[in-house]
Amino acid sequence: MKSKRKRTEDVDTTPDTKAPDTGASSENDLTSRRAVAIEYAVTQLQHSIRQIIKESLNSEQLRNSLANIQKQKDGNEVLLALQRNQKLQLAARLKDLYESGKLKIFDQIADFDESTKLKGSSKMRLKVKRHKSNTHLKNDILNTGIPPLPRIEDPVTEARVFTHRSAVSNSNHLSKKEILESNNERLEFLGDSIINALVTQILFERYPSYDEGELSILRSQLVCNSSLGQFSEKYGFPEKLVVNFAKDAAFQKGKHKIYSDVFEAYVGGLYVDSNYSNLDTIKKWLDQLITPQLSKLTERFNQKNLNNDAKARLYALIGSAALPPRYITKQTGNGFDVSFIVQCMIGDEVIGEGEGSNLKQAGLKAAEDALSKREVIEKYIKLREATPKEVSVIPNAIEEKPNMNTRRLKANPEDFDIPLPALMPQSEVDETSSDKLYAILSKNKVLPVYKTVTKGKEFETTLLINDVAACISSAPSKKRSRNQCAAFVLAHPGILPRCHVFVD
Repeated sequence: MKSKRKRTEDVDTTPDTKAPDTGASSENDLTSRRAVAIEYAVTQLQHSIRQIIKESLNSEQLRNSLANIQKQKDGNEVLLALQRNQKLQLAARLKDLYESGKLKIFDQIADFDESTKLKGSSKMRLKVKRHKSNTHLKNDILNTGIPPLPRIEDPVTEARVFTHRSAVSNSNHLSKKEILESNNERLEFLGDSIINALVTQILFERYPSYDEGELSILRSQLVCNSSLGQFSEKYGFPEKLVVNFAKDAAFQKGKHKIYSDVFEAYVGGLYVDSNYSNLDTIKKWLDQLITPQLSKLTERFNQKNLNNDAKARLYALIGSAALPPRYITKQTGNGFDVSFIVQCMIGDEVIGEGEGSNLKQAGLKAAEDALSKREVIEKYIKLREATPKEVSVIPNAIEEKPNMNTRRLKANPEDFDIPLPALMPQSEVDETSSDKLYAILSKNKVLPVYKTVTKGKEFETTLLINDVAACISSAPSKKRSRNQCAAFVLAHPGILPRCHVFVD
């Protein structure tokens, strides 16, 4: 008589899920743990059925094998396996049924993949009903500085966007294809290309006067990991991302790359969700998203397009020692959301005003504003011409060094095209060049400033005149590097007006 064995619960060997369940769930809820457990069980079932079909003996083969079992080297082990349970007999019985055509479902299970439809079953692809939530409403309230996030309507695609490869890569029960379709890497690849193409188009259309280099700089700043990572954080993507590693110091160091990846995956998901037909919608959204950042990035190009000689030109037209243009700071900015405002004044009259992200930019714009006012310029030209010379020139209070040959300087037209600061190559120069330049500038109440730093075995000197970097040179000695700068200015006196110095 066969002994009846008490049925016991099987030991749970199912791998842990990558995302823990949240909230209470009933027996009829499909939780993440239950989903993985079923998925794992089906994978094991497929493997087991394949093994039974391939390896198991049918009942007749098993009886014949037992007749010669003692002749096998491992016969004792086989006898013990037959004795301890009836699993080999069960496998033989299943093989009998399979071979007699009564277990045709075995072939369906063994060969099952995403394209398989089980006989007598409904469609395997289930349509998931999207749950209405206030996620986007919350986003609009908390992040008023960014446009509303376009929705991915297919919940499966959205779930894929927010699943990092680490969450499924160690799932041994999944095939390579299943792993590929269960994480966001492919969507990230697609989204990266879309973002680059659309941002390029936006910049090309918005800035027709920018050259290829300027457009490339702007694009690199907008699509870098840091920028995309910040967009991702503003939309709360990191909180939705499913990963399978600790968010430790190493993660914090590289988090912008991970956050950037999920942003790219979301863009790719949007495109796939629309059946590849919504590029215009994505472009409009990206345009609104990058606009605030663009306004800050383009400040550097606006500054580049300023006339850096505006102050010098204004002084040359209407200024004098007795009545020079003065630049008064009306508002001090912070370099971010508050601009600097500078007024250009002669006497008590404001003749120009400029606004910029820094004091220099605001001052140059103020000078440009004054230069644009024809009536003001004509007024002060006439006033300067009517002013006696003894009044318009302040007596020299700095004595010239004795016995110093300070020849009159004559500006060359090409000096106005030299980019400042000019880089001066090493050369043999007059050792008194710095003294000569001092004597000339001191007559105009200006003192040259030399800033020298050590670079390896050489000294690099920058010559500043009225805070304008005029020249940079390197030499084995500090004195020689200074004299090289001074000699360059003496040889190109046309750069002095660009440093707000006007010599006779």
